[in-house]
Amino acid sequence: MHVLLIDPDLGTAPGYRHPSRHVRITPGPPQPRPVPDGQRLRQWRTRCGITRAQLADAAKVSVGQVARWERGSIPVPERILIGLGLGTGAER
Repeated sequence: MHVLLIDPDLGTAPGYRHPSRHVRITPGPPQPRPVPDGQRLRQWRTRCGITRAQLADAAKVSVGQVARWERGSIPVPERILIGLGLGTGAER
């Protein structure tokens, strides 16, 4: 996003048209959105052919907990992401 600041104190010079707003925001190039941790966890699990039950057993949590992580209802703990080699959101 690019911001163009316009000085309101320029006055009314000949040919000058006062802008309706003092700040214009012009769109920049689209920024890629980071993939949520729960979605990354689901992608990893399905790529590896692991069921939610198997992941839940290995992480010592319930299957429902894994489902909530994948839906994004609750954040995936860092210990799980690091343990699976998915890193944390700060590294992206």
